[in-house]
Amino acid sequence: MSTVLLSLEIRAEPDVVRVRQRARQLATLFGFDLQDQTRIATAASEVARNAFQYAHGGKVQFSVEADGPAAFFVRVSDSGPGIANLPAILEGRVRSRTGLGVGLVGSKKLMDDLRVDTSADKGTTVEMRKSLPEQAPRVTPELLARVERELSRPGPESPFDEVRRQNQELIRALAELEDHQAELARVNRSLQDRIEFEQYLVGIVSHDLRNPLSAMVISASVLIHRGDLDEKQTRTAARIVSSGNRAERMIRDLLDFTQARIGGGIPVQRRSLEMHVLARQIVDEIQAAHLEREIQLEQSGDGRGEGDSDRLAQVLTNLVRNAINYSPPGTSVRVESLGTGDSLLLKVHNQGPPIPPETAAVLFQPMRRGNEQAERGRQGLGLGLFIVRQIVAAHEGTVDCQSSEAEGTTFTVTLPRQHAMPAAPRI
Repeated sequence: MSTVLLSLEIRAEPDVVRVRQRARQLATLFGFDLQDQTRIATAASEVARNAFQYAHGGKVQFSVEADGPAAFFVRVSDSGPGIANLPAILEGRVRSRTGLGVGLVGSKKLMDDLRVDTSADKGTTVEMRKSLPEQAPRVTPELLARVERELSRPGPESPFDEVRRQNQELIRALAELEDHQAELARVNRSLQDRIEFEQYLVGIVSHDLRNPLSAMVISASVLIHRGDLDEKQTRTAARIVSSGNRAERMIRDLLDFTQARIGGGIPVQRRSLEMHVLARQIVDEIQAAHLEREIQLEQSGDGRGEGDSDRLAQVLTNLVRNAINYSPPGTSVRVESLGTGDSLLLKVHNQGPPIPPETAAVLFQPMRRGNEQAERGRQGLGLGLFIVRQIVAAHEGTVDCQSSEAEGTTFTVTLPRQHAMPAAPRI
C-alpha cells in the first residue's frame, strides 16, 4: 500500500531548496545512510528545479510503499509543454546551452528507478524510486505517525543552513575521494612491485635454469652420438634429451606468456622472408620426428614478404604439433602455404574430432585445454595457441579456427605481406 507523506508546491526558487531539505529529512527518517540521503535530496531538487525552470512551477509528492519490496518515491509533476526529445535526454545525448536533460540524467543515476510520462497537452510527470535499506525500520502505522509529527514541525533549516550542509557534503566527498586516491596509489605500488618480481623471476628462469638444462641435453646427445652405450643406456640418454627438449619448450612458452602479459605483447623483428621456404623447413623437421605420420605440404602463389622468421616458425610448429596430437594415428596432416594479393596465409588441417563449441570460445586463451578425453596424455602448459595468437597479432595478422565432424579442423593464419608503415603526420 502506498502512503503519501508530503506534498509541496513549486512556485519560486526557495521552494526548490525546500524540496531538497524535506527529501533529506524523509530519507533520514526512513533509515537511509548519509550517501543515500544526499542522492535522494539531490535527485528530488534537480527534477524540481527542472519543473520550475521549464514549466514555471509544479508539484512534488513524497510517498512510501510498504507492501512488497518497501520503497521511497518522489513524484514531480508540472503542466509545462512536455519533453519532445525524451529518449535522447535519458541516454545523455542532449547537451543544450541551458543544460536541458542534466537533471533527469543525473537523477536517473542517483535513484534505483526513474520513469517519465510527458506530452505536450498534459505536461510532465517524473516518478523516482529508491528501495528502503535492509536496516531500515519497518513501515508501520507508528513509524508513519512519527514521520507526520516530524513533518508538522517548522522547516528543518533555512536556505543558508542548506548551503552550509551542501558544503559539508562536498567536503566529506572530497575527503573520501582523497582516501580512495591514496588506496589506489597503494594498490598501484603493490602491482608495480609484483611486476618487478615477475620480471626478476623471468630472468632467473631464462638464464639460471635454461643454461644447465641445455647442458644436460647437449651432454646426453653427445653420449648417444658416440655410439658406445648399450641399448638400455641409449634409451635412458634419449629420454633425457626428449624430456630436456620438452622442458625447454615449456620454459620458452612461459617466457613468451610472461612477455605478452607484463610486457605489452611478444616483440617481433621483421625482415624479408620466404614463407614457402620457412614452411618446408618446419614440415621437414616435424616429419623427421614423426615418421609414423604423413604431413602433406601444399604451396602456391608468391611466398615473399616481411616478418619474424623465428616467431613464425614457432607459430607453424605449434599448429602442426597440435594437429598431430589431436588427430587419430594413421591420418595425415595437411599444411598449406599460400601467397595471395597483399597477404600470406598458413593453413594447418587435421582429421581429428571437432572442437566442442564451449572449447572453441576460449581456444586462444591461456591455460585452456580441450575436452578431458582428448587431453589425456598431452604434455604442456596450455599456452601454445595463446602464444600463436600473440605472435600473429604482433605481425598485425589474424588466426581463426574452423572445426566440424565432416571437414575436420583447420587453423588459418593470415598475415600482411608487408608491414603497414604509419602515415606521416600532416603539417
